[in-house]
Amino acid sequence: MDLRVLGRSYEAIADELGYYDASGAKKAVDRALVRRAAEQQDDRAMLRQRELDLIDHCIRGLAAGIHSGVPRAIEVALKASERRARLLGLDEPVRADVRVTDELTAQVMQLADELAEQADQAAAERDT
Repeated sequence: MDLRVLGRSYEAIADELGYYDASGAKKAVDRALVRRAAEQQDDRAMLRQRELDLIDHCIRGLAAGIHSGVPRAIEVALKASERRARLLGLDEPVRADVRVTDELTAQVMQLADELAEQADQAAAERDT
């Protein structure tokens, strides 16, 4: 896989590593890519769990202040909770209502025409 990343052809990889042909080298690279993707997925899951554990620990440490109504403890706990929600994908994606009107389209077209004119003028000035 490293040789492929360096830009080597499958034929060159087969020759260098002793595969019968380019097909064998390609299959080996594909298997390595699948293994690496699985390893990275495992690494991300482990790191995510570490972050979640840390957030839980922080919130537990703030529990007394939260129950006593200490504003800063509540604020920090809410920020930690927001981070937890992002890590877990609990927040709904922000939705935007984007509408393209005829007026907006006309403005964009006008700007495009003006830019084209300026480019033509600049080209004409370079030619003279």
